[in-house]
Amino acid sequence: MQKLLKKLWSNIFFRGGVFYTASSILANVMNLLFNLIIGHSISLSGYGELTALFSYLTVLTVPMLVFSNYLIHKIAGATDTIVLAKSLENLLWKYTRRWFFVIPLLFFLTPLISKLTNLSLFLTFTLILFAISTIISSVYSSLLQGLQLFLIFSVLGVVLTFIKLLGAILVLFGLDGLFTIISFLFLSTILGILVSIRVFRSHVKLKSTNIQSVPVIQKKLIHLLKNPQFQLISLSTFALTIFNNADVMFVQKYFASSAVGIYSSWSLFSKIIFYILGPFISISFIFFSSRQSQNNERKTLHISLVALLAVGIAGFIAYKYLALPILYIVYGGNKFYAVAPFLAKASIFGSLYTGVTFINNFFLAKRSWISSISFISMFLYIILLFFVKRDLSSVMNLNIFFSAGLFITYVVLYIKFFLIKKN
Repeated sequence: MQKLLKKLWSNIFFRGGVFYTASSILANVMNLLFNLIIGHSISLSGYGELTALFSYLTVLTVPMLVFSNYLIHKIAGATDTIVLAKSLENLLWKYTRRWFFVIPLLFFLTPLISKLTNLSLFLTFTLILFAISTIISSVYSSLLQGLQLFLIFSVLGVVLTFIKLLGAILVLFGLDGLFTIISFLFLSTILGILVSIRVFRSHVKLKSTNIQSVPVIQKKLIHLLKNPQFQLISLSTFALTIFNNADVMFVQKYFASSAVGIYSSWSLFSKIIFYILGPFISISFIFFSSRQSQNNERKTLHISLVALLAVGIAGFIAYKYLALPILYIVYGGNKFYAVAPFLAKASIFGSLYTGVTFINNFFLAKRSWISSISFISMFLYIILLFFVKRDLSSVMNLNIFFSAGLFITYVVLYIKFFLIKKN
């Protein structure tokens, strides 16, 4: 047993997974407290609008999320990771300087964006500000992960989440609600960028003896768009991000403000399972991309899916039979008791979405065309959103049936092309 533990601990992906998992559990607990406090402190409509803000931000930053996943894949599979990582950083600042003039123009579009999204002018301005800062922070997060600096990345995530929580705590003590929450969210983002830059450059300086000779990558954007691997990551990441946020945006646009708050709470509970297993999903993409892991990848995938099934069953039982106590503990009152009849559905959707994301990461790492199925199916999902009955239960059912169909499709194709063929 001791030899097995030493062997596991010597594996950088296992060790990184432990660090990442521990920090994510701590961060998720703080996020839960954050949602408890804001759910207790602000109105249903305010809670719904804040959740919609996060959904719009996620969708708007999909291009950078795609590029970040591409960076992780490239750095993890490179022979000279330091040179490649430094070159990518140079590329980021080169294009930032070139397109800086666009930033002021975006803020002039605030009234138009507010009308399209149904967000207030203040939150629309915030959306633009966060979208810009997320571009930089996501790149540096990818560089740290690609260089396998899991411990530093994990600790930084916990600290930044605490700053976010601190804003909610101040609201609990009577400071202006929405403005304080947004201010501390922005503070955590800016501090995250500054610390990531410092850590990354210190690591590069320590590991490289000839930093000055590191070239800036000159690949044109059109060439990058033609890269099949980048296209797969782009299409798949965009599709799964839309799937996880389009429903909240749809409800924010077409439902009453109180219904938006209820659905936002349901959406949060559906994502808790994804948050619990999120560290393994992020590590899995690096694991499946690495040449060192090819012998164990199928076994890892199978064990992970069994673990996901167990977590999903436990979540369903808890949500089904302990709905009211859970809602009371999370929100500190009966304001969100209207969510209780739908909570079991949240566990089903959360488990299916997590499974789809995990298997999709495997296909992406293997550069398989199968990962593009999610993008094709998203057109059908968006169309169906506008044809379902305009009530919350119908939108929830659509999410469940759609994710179930996609998950079953992925499993069947995995068996056909990766199990039967290789055996």
